[in-house]
Amino acid sequence: MRVYKKIWKAFALCSLLFLAVQCGCLSVIPSELVMLRGEPHSLPAFVAPTAAKDGFLLNKEGEKLEITPTETGSFTWDFSALGLVTKTATVNVVEPREVYLGGEAVGIKMYMQGVLVVGLSEIPGTGRTPGQEAGIREGDRILTVNGEPLSGSDALDAAVQESGGMALSLTVARDAEIFEATISPVYYTDGESYKLGLWVKESAAGIGTITFVIPENGQYAALGHAIEDADTGKKVSTASGSITDCEIVHIEKGENGAPGAVRGVFGDDLGSIEKNMEMGLYGTLQAPENDGIRLPVAVSSQVQRGTAVLYSDIAGGTPEGYTVEIERILHKDNPGTKSMVLRVTDERLLRLTGGIIQGMSGSPLEQNGKLIGAVTHVFVNDPTRGYGIFIENMLTEINK
Repeated sequence: MRVYKKIWKAFALCSLLFLAVQCGCLSVIPSELVMLRGEPHSLPAFVAPTAAKDGFLLNKEGEKLEITPTETGSFTWDFSALGLVTKTATVNVVEPREVYLGGEAVGIKMYMQGVLVVGLSEIPGTGRTPGQEAGIREGDRILTVNGEPLSGSDALDAAVQESGGMALSLTVARDAEIFEATISPVYYTDGESYKLGLWVKESAAGIGTITFVIPENGQYAALGHAIEDADTGKKVSTASGSITDCEIVHIEKGENGAPGAVRGVFGDDLGSIEKNMEMGLYGTLQAPENDGIRLPVAVSSQVQRGTAVLYSDIAGGTPEGYTVEIERILHKDNPGTKSMVLRVTDERLLRLTGGIIQGMSGSPLEQNGKLIGAVTHVFVNDPTRGYGIFIENMLTEINK
């Protein structure tokens, strides 16, 4: 009897392992898959559609299966792993497109909607912390005072002094929530003025890299991730802003445990900032380029492990290409800003920066003659490695 139990346990374990392997195989198929009309898309041979579908050509060669869409549109398709486990995916077929290649470092100036609370403090000699008493926290944004839109920190201070100590009504945003708060200014004898005990800011600035420009309308995408406030870690809510020329004056090389950075001087405005989104910074150029390098855009299913080229003008002048290795592709639902893992292999860039440094976010990545994505993050303990985002994700965000 014990022998039979052992056999059944072994059989059950093998069955579970086999099922796990099949489910792992299907992880290469996200729930939503984008393909380009007329271009073949490769899948491992062990993953295949459960049935043929109009609008697609199937061709199996060796260990790979090629699917070529012939029509645009949205299709629902079932895929199987080893002919057993199935997964339903939405396949969106779009027309191929081209964009202008970026790689230029730009200055970023952003003015927030309202003011951002970056600290709370007690008013000396009073034992009072008005902001805390009103339920305000670091990272909150104050949008209005007594119903009037708040244009900046000077406007807030003026309202406080004019209050004469009377309570003020504030409209406050906290993440996706908006609520009303009442705060009572406290008179600070030494300063001879009323105080709220709030440290606030109204703007943010930094350096990033343009990823691409759309030829038809001059819209650009940059960074590949949102700009967050350094004090609070919150995404900056933009009321207005611009990107500028940027002259790089110093490069701080990255080291293990200490990410490097680009230092630069801002110049003339180049365009507006219209959206600070999870997957990048977006706006429109004042004078769209019309003589840059045009590259076709790849979708995520076309990105492969292996050699790629990172473009950056960090050495000065026009953007140059530097070799990198795509080590891992994160084919999963909603990969966001961390769609792939890459490693800098170009000795020129390693000597110049040590790898990926702050200011290089948005540097475009090209593979097999197509724009595949952009650099987004650096590994703190290894500046030669970092994350990249699929260009497909940035194009989806710019169209929102």
